[in-house]
Amino acid sequence: MIRKIATALFTFVLSAATVLAGGPENAVVVINSESASSKLVANHYISLRRIPGRNVIYLSGIADQESIPIGDFRQKVLKPIFETIEKRGLSNHIDYVIYSSGFPTVIDANEDRLKLLAGGNAGAAMVANSKVYAPQVAVTAATFLFRKIIAEDPTYALLNANTYMRNDARTLLTNPFVGTDAATFRKALAGTRTEGFDESIKLLESLAEKHPLQVAVSYWLARTWAWKGEVEPATTWLKRAIAAGWCYRDYTQSDTAFAELADDAALQSTLEMMPNLPFRYAPTLGFRSAYFWGPNGMVNSTPDQGNQYVLSTMLGVNRNQGNTEQETLQYLMRSIAADGTRPKGTFYFTKTADLRTTTRAPGFDDAIDELRLAGFRGEIITTVLPNVRKDVAGLCIGSGGFDWGKSNSQILPGAICENFTSYGGTLKAGVPQTKLTEFLRFGAAGSSGTVTEPFALQSKFPHPRIQVHYARGCTLAESFYQSVAGPFQLLIVGDALCRPWAQIPVVAITGDLKRDVEVKGELNVQMDTSNSPVPIRGIDLFLDDHLVRRIAGPDNGTFKIDTTTMPDGYHEFRFVPIAASAIATRGLTLIPFAVNNEGRQVDLSITSPVWGIDDKLS
Repeated sequence: MIRKIATALFTFVLSAATVLAGGPENAVVVINSESASSKLVANHYISLRRIPGRNVIYLSGIADQESIPIGDFRQKVLKPIFETIEKRGLSNHIDYVIYSSGFPTVIDANEDRLKLLAGGNAGAAMVANSKVYAPQVAVTAATFLFRKIIAEDPTYALLNANTYMRNDARTLLTNPFVGTDAATFRKALAGTRTEGFDESIKLLESLAEKHPLQVAVSYWLARTWAWKGEVEPATTWLKRAIAAGWCYRDYTQSDTAFAELADDAALQSTLEMMPNLPFRYAPTLGFRSAYFWGPNGMVNSTPDQGNQYVLSTMLGVNRNQGNTEQETLQYLMRSIAADGTRPKGTFYFTKTADLRTTTRAPGFDDAIDELRLAGFRGEIITTVLPNVRKDVAGLCIGSGGFDWGKSNSQILPGAICENFTSYGGTLKAGVPQTKLTEFLRFGAAGSSGTVTEPFALQSKFPHPRIQVHYARGCTLAESFYQSVAGPFQLLIVGDALCRPWAQIPVVAITGDLKRDVEVKGELNVQMDTSNSPVPIRGIDLFLDDHLVRRIAGPDNGTFKIDTTTMPDGYHEFRFVPIAASAIATRGLTLIPFAVNNEGRQVDLSITSPVWGIDDKLS
């Protein structure tokens, strides 16, 4: 019925808008129907996070144990999840797959390894190197890498398998494509060196039409038009690059391509619009599963030009060396309450003589510098844990064992705290080293650990800039996956949607549509975004958990809803404003209401106000 009424419901025309991650509408929660713990944790989370009912998936036939063979994982877990998403019509906006407790955390991929070794193909050399590929895969990582796991493509184990990772900024302008598009791009760039600008522009514009969000194409078009001395198209394409995430004002101002236009007022105005970050790393970006993340970490539009992922975490692990159910509910409630609170604290980075810290230490200064530019404080400490610090907003450490309780430090709500060590995510009984669950026990919103010996490979662990992405307003899951190049062994546990430092957009709804009010006939509804703390790029409208419209840009006008096309009874509208930023944070105004066009009512009466415990009701 909902699908039939969607087109008749609104009496105004809406255009398409980009939908990005960060809200409950974008997440599915997966429950093990045979685990009481899984249902308990999920039901609390679904209620508190306001996850739509259609976004809840129950699976059966899965033992609540540590490990599952990869073949069973494909058939019993991964394929049913994505088949259900497709069947329910959710594919156009689901960006997160969040597991409740009660699922295996380790996938035994030895059968993949044996097939590759027997086949003698290109993957054999990779899997033969046990320091890179031990055949244990984390359930959250295997879900993130779902395309390759389902296809039995062994490159899920490569140390650069995740192109959503924010890598070196120098690759942004040099490596956006593969195959024929890469050849076209190289030809266009070669033309600029010989001043064949017209041909280069033609080639680049063909790529821009095909991949409108690829920042390398927009920026090279701006440069090429500038070399021609054409300020208007140069400025237009530079604005396109900024919209796609380009954020390096100093770098652009020093770019000799724009030297002859440096005094132009329009160009200077465009440069002033541009954020001014160091030209060191690819920009922080909000995630969308519909995107194909290209070799340079930016967005392409076709599957042959990038990788497709879905963000994934596990809400909790309640067996062996995991957390209790009570601990799990406590840290989830704490993280949900932290959204948008922008807690004041310090991001700590541990540097000791331990190899576990020195491996990541080269990234500490850059992370602290970027935090400072964003208005936050980072600090390098030389002890295993921060001692007597009551302001732990985030933490990156490296230690085989620690006792957080003895540190007398306090984790602030929403914090990501994680440890670079071998067995932090190996939660079965008897395995040494302090587990990721220790941080969760003391109130962290999320943590991670590898499910097997990873060796001291930075690519398998979060880069220190995980805290930078988080402080800029990304969700917990976005922050993790922008920071791990080779995540296949990394288990991530916590609230994927937590976003303490997000600036959350707001839309107010006035007129005839009010919370918990009975309505009928035609309604006049006003959307007002004037009090939003951040500019809005669009608004998504959901009716009874179905995405029915996408509005481009902020909309402060009145529109009409014809309730006669809707069945009488309870309904819900979700108005989801999307921030006009590279992260595209989402807000939510939820309005439950009742339609009664037929004038029906139910009267209840009782013959006696008192009933005995043994009385029969008839």
